[in-house]
Amino acid sequence: MSEAIERVVVALDLGAAADELIDLAVRIARRAGAPLKAVFVEDDELKSLARLAVAREVVAGAGTGRLTAAEIELHSRIAAERAHAATIAAAREQTIDYSFEIVQGGAEAVLASVSERDLVIAAALARPVAGHLRVTSRWLRVLGRHSAPILLTRQPATNRDVAVVLRRRNDAAARLLRAAARIADARQATLILLCPPALIAERDFREWAEAQIAPFAVRAAIEPAAPAEGALLARIAELGCGLVAVAAAEAGDSGELRRFGDRLDCDLLIL
Repeated sequence: MSEAIERVVVALDLGAAADELIDLAVRIARRAGAPLKAVFVEDDELKSLARLAVAREVVAGAGTGRLTAAEIELHSRIAAERAHAATIAAAREQTIDYSFEIVQGGAEAVLASVSERDLVIAAALARPVAGHLRVTSRWLRVLGRHSAPILLTRQPATNRDVAVVLRRRNDAAARLLRAAARIADARQATLILLCPPALIAERDFREWAEAQIAPFAVRAAIEPAAPAEGALLARIAELGCGLVAVAAAEAGDSGELRRFGDRLDCDLLIL
């Protein structure tokens, strides 16, 4: 059986492409029959930047000027209003229940109000600077610290295959597989299970895997994978997957999770 998602929680801020994140969150919420909660995070770190004497902003046609906390708050308020309007429009179009909240802090402020029955969606990368430069998402700092599934997505959303890294068969692996299947279903993507050969050889493993994804309309394939991190990353890159699902409890450390996010050009689902 597939446990229900209580809420889909989408985290938004000045550095996130809100429309794409909201669109993905609404589609998943609609298929899961769950309400949507949009949380706009006012960035305390960005406000701290305004205290630096060297902080400047560039305005088209006006040159550079001092970056102030008031300017940051203005941009943040405008972005929050736009995100709120986009949430209302998308949720009403798909006829799902929704809510919108503004919080201060960072990723931790969002995680403080979610449970393991929620699905959190956030940006894997910040908005491009000067059209080409991207910076790492703050969410990579908190991976593995909470029991709620976290989907870090790189816009635009893709329908490419979803890879699930399974190292053993247990409750955590079952939850991860079901969460990945739900997202693959929403994206109309194929599910690829990457497992150690010994796991695939276990009795009834294929039947167990099929039972986890049975509630979802997804195609699935099982492939043996080398346990070494480097070989695993190389194979995922070779497959060209759009999303990789990894259980935090099965990763060697939080550094491995960050390496998945840093080295793979795809979305990342952590549970």
